[in-house]
Amino acid sequence: MRDKNFKWLVALTLIGFGLSFLPQPFISEGLTLFGLPVAVLIALFFPPRCALFAIGVALSPALYLHALSLPLVALFALPVFVSLQAYGKAIFYHLKVTTVTYSCALVLILLGYYSVSLGNFSQLTITATAVTWFCALMSMMTGHLAFLFIQLRFFPQRISEQIHVKQLLGYCFSALFFVAVFTVSYAFIYQNQQTQLQQFSYYMKQRVFVLSEQIQSYLGEHQGAINLAAISLSQADNSVYVESDNANAILASLSVTSPSFLTFLTTNNKGIITNAWPENLLELVKRSGMLDISERTYYRRVVQTGEPYFSEAFEGRGFGTEPIVAISAPVKNAQNEIMGIVEGSLSLSAFNRFDAQNIGGFRMMVEDSGGRVVYASTPLHINTLSLFSFDSCDAASCNGVVGFNGNKWFAQSAVIQPYGWHVRFFFDYKEFVAITNESLVTVLGLLVILGVLGLTGGFALSGFLALPLNRLVEQFERFDPKYSRVSAKSDPLQPIAEVQALEKAFSSLQMRLIQAFNELDSAHLDQQKLNAQLNSFNQTLESRIEEKTQSLELALREAEAANIAKSQFLANMSHEIRTPMNGIIGSCENLLDDDIPPLITRRITMISQSAANLLMILDSILDWSKIEAGKMQLDSTSFSLQDVIEASFYLHQDSAINKGVTCSLTYLNDLPNAVLGDMGKLSQIINNLLSNAVKFTQDGEITVSLGYEEQWATLTVQDTGVGIPDDKLQGIFEQFAQADTSTTRVYGGTGLGLAITQRLVELMGGKIQVDSKVGEGTTFIVTLPFKPATRQVQSFENAPVTLPDNLKVLVVEDNDINAHIVLDMLKAQKVKCIRVGHGKDALNAIHQFNFHIVLMDCQMPVMDGFEATREIRALVGEKRHIPIVALTANAFSEDQVRCLDAGMNGYLSKPVRRQALFAKLSEVYQRHYGSSGVSTSVASAD
Repeated sequence: MRDKNFKWLVALTLIGFGLSFLPQPFISEGLTLFGLPVAVLIALFFPPRCALFAIGVALSPALYLHALSLPLVALFALPVFVSLQAYGKAIFYHLKVTTVTYSCALVLILLGYYSVSLGNFSQLTITATAVTWFCALMSMMTGHLAFLFIQLRFFPQRISEQIHVKQLLGYCFSALFFVAVFTVSYAFIYQNQQTQLQQFSYYMKQRVFVLSEQIQSYLGEHQGAINLAAISLSQADNSVYVESDNANAILASLSVTSPSFLTFLTTNNKGIITNAWPENLLELVKRSGMLDISERTYYRRVVQTGEPYFSEAFEGRGFGTEPIVAISAPVKNAQNEIMGIVEGSLSLSAFNRFDAQNIGGFRMMVEDSGGRVVYASTPLHINTLSLFSFDSCDAASCNGVVGFNGNKWFAQSAVIQPYGWHVRFFFDYKEFVAITNESLVTVLGLLVILGVLGLTGGFALSGFLALPLNRLVEQFERFDPKYSRVSAKSDPLQPIAEVQALEKAFSSLQMRLIQAFNELDSAHLDQQKLNAQLNSFNQTLESRIEEKTQSLELALREAEAANIAKSQFLANMSHEIRTPMNGIIGSCENLLDDDIPPLITRRITMISQSAANLLMILDSILDWSKIEAGKMQLDSTSFSLQDVIEASFYLHQDSAINKGVTCSLTYLNDLPNAVLGDMGKLSQIINNLLSNAVKFTQDGEITVSLGYEEQWATLTVQDTGVGIPDDKLQGIFEQFAQADTSTTRVYGGTGLGLAITQRLVELMGGKIQVDSKVGEGTTFIVTLPFKPATRQVQSFENAPVTLPDNLKVLVVEDNDINAHIVLDMLKAQKVKCIRVGHGKDALNAIHQFNFHIVLMDCQMPVMDGFEATREIRALVGEKRHIPIVALTANAFSEDQVRCLDAGMNGYLSKPVRRQALFAKLSEVYQRHYGSSGVSTSVASAD
């Protein structure tokens, strides 16, 4: 018996120890310990010599999670008090001792403590006291209920006193009602606080993103102004090298368009200042003898790199002490030699206008890439240009709850690219607690009222329940089945449904016993009714079959509708996935063109390859959808079999070599120069087979052979990979299937490759065979019909693409990320481009400027690409013929047809690759303007 009690003690101690690690249920200055009810149960169940040590162990995690304070000590004292005062006493004695003595003393102690610690007697004092007091009260009530149920269920012999049903029902109902109300109330408080916290977090994330965009735009516009001034000076016949009116005019104009700059200056190739603004600045510099700035960072960096320079923030000198950054750009001659620089000192005081847009209570701070504070809201008390650091930070990115200057703040941050600056957004943690505690007072007040009502109602209801139960006991004692009449009837006025049901059940039992023989006759009547129902069923069987047929037809129509819905879902999924994929792949291509370290290049390449793999999986799903819907069609073009197989072979050869697998390609006989057929689907078949061979072959070799005889091409792909068991061989061509469930975990894949391959082979009129042995390898043999062609049209050779000089492109794209990627691709080729967000702005831009080509997105707000194209084609004059290329995430062939029907000249699906974009632009340009650059149908677009 002692061993069993010891096991109970250890189990309860471990449960309490684990529960004590749970965090606070909501944000409050009060204290909640989830292990405290278990500690109370230990105090009631075990003698003090065992219980006190177990209580200390069970509650010990609270000392780690919470700072040592008077409320924590008071909560620790609760199970100790119960153990010393109530162990071994009457079963309801514990509640009287705790609620009357301990609870009243606890309230007074908590009110005094929180009034002092919080600085005054406020709403926070009341809520903190209530939360801590409710923790003690609920712990005592929950622990005592568990103790009572355990005693009644497992150890009834330990209960020495008699327990009346009225007392037991009243207490249990009241306690359970209060526990339920308490739990629901705390859940409501938690949900309410989480909702408010999510709203705060969402607003802060959105606001910090907007602030980063605004500051990025602010810095970028001014850096662009300096770059433009440098270009203007480079084209001004070297007037920058002497004090000229032309250079002064450019700087004066720059001061008007960009008033946030404090000063401007230009130098020659020796670093000597030649021109400056304001007008008296050059005289001041001459007098100070500081004309030579060749040692300044903003001069040296431009001369060394030949690129514009954006400095860190520093304190201004000469025109105030506010923080500024130096922006400089090179001035070059016709031979691309650096002949000097143009520099502007940009004031950062304008950040206060962004701060003024914030909702009250929210603060902002801006840091440069070196961690110096450029701007901070006044209530943050942070010095400008100081190096800032957090006292505490709950996340690696310092988003969430942070601490500095002795206060806690909710914080969100964002990077201002490409400058490496940070903008941070703050809200005072104490203000949030004060806001959320407004509802906490109401809920806690209702909890007290409902608790009192539940206690009163529970004992009142127990009296109503005890009376009919006593009456039922009397009825059971008087019942005698020998009598042919019911000895007791149910009370129709009984308000308790369960008690009334019990009385009715007892009365019904008496009636069934008395009328047992009469029910035999009733059974004969029921049999006759069943026979009549059977006859009726036979007569209506035909009508039921017709109804079933109609139901099946309805189910068929619903299945067809579901298939249509699936196709629409896949189309929407393709569009929604390809839009962010365009951002990923395009960004990777743009980054790979930059001069970046090899390690970063490798990581970006891995991102690009992963995105390409994801796109390939998406294409496989779309292909399977087309095949299932019967919409997959064959193209007939002239192409070279040798070019197709070699292109796919060399594409996968590198992957095989990287794994240590050798590859060989053999032609069994002479191939025709060209054949007629679907080159794209043949390439897809070859790629799927080679991809599988490389994936499942860890060592050995992969052999590819191709033969052509009597208008039939035979392709054989053989590997020395893992092989396929005989019982799994036929299942590999099923959709979403692989030879073994472990295959997906080890090698990956969707299980669609071979299914699509088989359907494509069958669609092209061919057949596919497979032979495999486990541990030895697999062989796929594909035979396809191809008729010889007289000439070859398509080729896999990639000729270099050259874009015409001074090409002007209008980019119509509503997605900012996709627009920036396309603009970066075009600007890298020195293409002049303008971007607008929807079709209506595109029409306005075409009216105002002359473009050679329009890149048009299809799905946009205000006016989509199809309507915009029709509006352009309806214009009067030369601009109605401007070439338009669709740039859309809709990848189905019917989408391409829709674009061409709307009047577009070309089609590109997202994610767009740089080479494909330039090739399409070159093709459309040559087709429309010819080599002379003059439109074949209208005058020059320039």
